[in-house]
Amino acid sequence: MSWWEADKVSDKKLSDLVIGDKASSGNFWDGDRPVVQAQGRSDAAANAFGQGAAMGFGDELAAWVRSNAPQFSNWMMQRPFDGKLTAGPVTNIFTTPDDPQRGVSGIKGGETLYTPQQPFPAQTVSNAPTQGQRYDEELARQRAQTKADATAYPTMTTGANVAGTLAGTGALMMLPGGQTLLGGGATSLPGMMARGAASGAVLGGAQGFGEGEGGFENRAENALLPAAIGGAVGGVLPVVGSAAKYAYEKFAPGVLRATGNLADKFTTQKQYKSLSAAAPEGGNITQDSLAARIADNSRIAAGNIEGDAAAQRLALEIARSGGTGQARTKLGDLGEGAFLADTSKGATRLANLGAILPGEAGEKYAGAFGQRNRETGQRMLGAMGDQANVPSVYDAQKFLQAYKTQTGSELYDPVLRSGKFNVSPEMEELLNVPAIRKTMDQIIADAEENGVKLGAAEAAHMVKRMLNKNTQAAFQSGRAVNQSFVDEIGSKWERALWDANPGIKAADEAYSKVASLYNKRTGEGWLKRGSDFMKSGQGDAAVNVSPAALAADLPGADLRQIQAFRVGSSNVMRDAATSGPESTRRLAKAISDNQIMQQKLAEIYGPDAAEQLIKRSNAERAFADTQNKVLQGSQTAERLAAMADDAALSIPQGGATTPASILQMIATGYQKARQPSEAVRSRLADLLANPNAQMNAETLSLIDAILKQQGAARPVNAGISGAAGGFASSPR
Repeated sequence: MSWWEADKVSDKKLSDLVIGDKASSGNFWDGDRPVVQAQGRSDAAANAFGQGAAMGFGDELAAWVRSNAPQFSNWMMQRPFDGKLTAGPVTNIFTTPDDPQRGVSGIKGGETLYTPQQPFPAQTVSNAPTQGQRYDEELARQRAQTKADATAYPTMTTGANVAGTLAGTGALMMLPGGQTLLGGGATSLPGMMARGAASGAVLGGAQGFGEGEGGFENRAENALLPAAIGGAVGGVLPVVGSAAKYAYEKFAPGVLRATGNLADKFTTQKQYKSLSAAAPEGGNITQDSLAARIADNSRIAAGNIEGDAAAQRLALEIARSGGTGQARTKLGDLGEGAFLADTSKGATRLANLGAILPGEAGEKYAGAFGQRNRETGQRMLGAMGDQANVPSVYDAQKFLQAYKTQTGSELYDPVLRSGKFNVSPEMEELLNVPAIRKTMDQIIADAEENGVKLGAAEAAHMVKRMLNKNTQAAFQSGRAVNQSFVDEIGSKWERALWDANPGIKAADEAYSKVASLYNKRTGEGWLKRGSDFMKSGQGDAAVNVSPAALAADLPGADLRQIQAFRVGSSNVMRDAATSGPESTRRLAKAISDNQIMQQKLAEIYGPDAAEQLIKRSNAERAFADTQNKVLQGSQTAERLAAMADDAALSIPQGGATTPASILQMIATGYQKARQPSEAVRSRLADLLANPNAQMNAETLSLIDAILKQQGAARPVNAGISGAAGGFASSPR
């Protein structure tokens, strides 16, 4: 029957909908079942996109919304009549002014028929009495609509469905745990394959489950094949992408350079003419032309590809080793002279590969490490700060000797040569002791014999020193002397002298500190003690500069004593830092590996200055370690390089073609492809062995952008694998 002869059909079920032609063809019924027509291309594409974005649950979502909000859905879906039947209850497709709710039963006299130019207030949502019934009918209608669209526009709806899946996975990536779900986090090829297969299986299975009909068991069964297909595609895509990337890196620069060489044959040259009469003529220049521009741009593009390949390989190693954040932290810790090759084991291995293979990369690494070695001492001096500028030990000794003489005169002239001298009863009593009287007489006699006139204060001040001198002479002559007796009587005299003459006591105490800086006769003093600070063991000198001894003595030392000690210790470090890289590295090792030495530095220079020296020493140790690993090579890296060079891209001879031999061929071929070209290795050397902090920061910023770009590609791979799985179960 024709659409204008239709009876009321409100009792028809939407589950009976079928696919039909446009209404203009004349029929919208197939027996007792209403016909569902394909939508316009834009509506069909939007429907397929939504189905993909919802992981196959778009039809359920649409049915739920329409069944719960029918009036709103009717208003949203109202549109002018376009010559197509609208899926849904067709009871009130057309209405009349006298009976808006009556179904079409023919054209009555006086009735108005809505035309395509008039609004078409279609009842689009099921008018079943319950939400559940409306949901079932709307779900059947939506699925029939999706199938009709897929039949009418198979290519377009498939593409829209894939695009929707990609958009859905992109949204998933923004959620907590989304990157892990989509296969993110893996940096090795096996890891990417495993995670890609897992994410593809999950997304493909979800698509299949959503596209399925019936209960849970039916939907789960419908999800098996899509999950398998999604997992297979997800596992293969990283291999395909990696192989394509390495192939492009290998062959594209060569093709571009060959293009440049070919273009050179079509360029023209002319002799260069100088504009200056004094300048000589000679030389040819290439004239600007299309061929010349092609040649130049081809070579620039080849270099850009190699530079990008080097940055991507470095990005992969840095991502495997904690990311750019860890690399920045490491560079900051190492400070001046740090290379990106120092930041992780992966970066070091990458540099090692370039160093052991033939080509200019090895020369670049050797040159960069050699230059850094030559600057080792200067970096250590920089860490010493102002202590690197102390006077030499020789100059310090001359100064301290002159300072002691001058200070002695300034201290003792007022108290020994002013004529003011007190003799206490205790002193008079001690003068009756034969040893004291004899020593006093000897001092006066020696002075008179040499024409020196001593005052009483000067003579009394020299008693103790003369007693000790005589005792030492007796020991040297072999005469037995009781040292304790001499010490006791000498100390009694000194105390009595100080009690009676406080000025002499103050001068003695001040002069003793000056004399402790450096003793020309014995060489001992704070200056010598500082020069011994690196000594270790149980000897007197080592014990005297042990952390315990320094902790006990330095807090009570005055500024002059501390300065003398620092002059001695700083000269030791400065001499090592200026005696060549090996000497400096021995110094760095002694500081970096020895906690006792670090404690000494903290006592001598304070915690801040000590921290700078320790940090610099640790950095130099790390630099030496990197150099050994890069330039001296490793058996593992050499073995892998040899395997890559010797890999044959053919099935092994002498045996049948087996799955194992084919897999071996693929593995060796892939290993060969993975090995960076000589040009890429050279670019990597520029990146990995650069001491310029600003350029290293720019490189890490570039790596951030590369890693972000690679992260954005993960939802694409996951979306493709998920869409591939969902394709098996979608209506086509």
